[in-house]
Amino acid sequence: MAVLERVKVRLPEAKNDILEELVASATDRILLRIGKDELPAKLETIAVEIVTKMYRKMYYEGISSESADTLTVSFVEDIFAEYEEEFDRWMKLDDEAEGKNKLKVRFI
Repeated sequence: MAVLERVKVRLPEAKNDILEELVASATDRILLRIGKDELPAKLETIAVEIVTKMYRKMYYEGISSESADTLTVSFVEDIFAEYEEEFDRWMKLDDEAEGKNKLKVRFI
């Protein structure tokens, strides 16, 4: 299932054009972090979670915390930072799969 369809399951009330834009933005930023041109299937779940958080935070842009009586809401500044460890782990596994970490022998 594609990222957009999975997000629609979580956010059935959201408008299609907004979700498409958020999916494109999140995917572009993930691809920049991992240095790839296409989103790997193993990272789709992270993309879905990020888009869901981006949507829920959309009308609160710029607010880091909010209080009303006894209820306090705090927002994460960088949604992607939460997944940095997973991105690093995926890149390491991808490098190993492509043989980038193998030793090279050069003759002089």
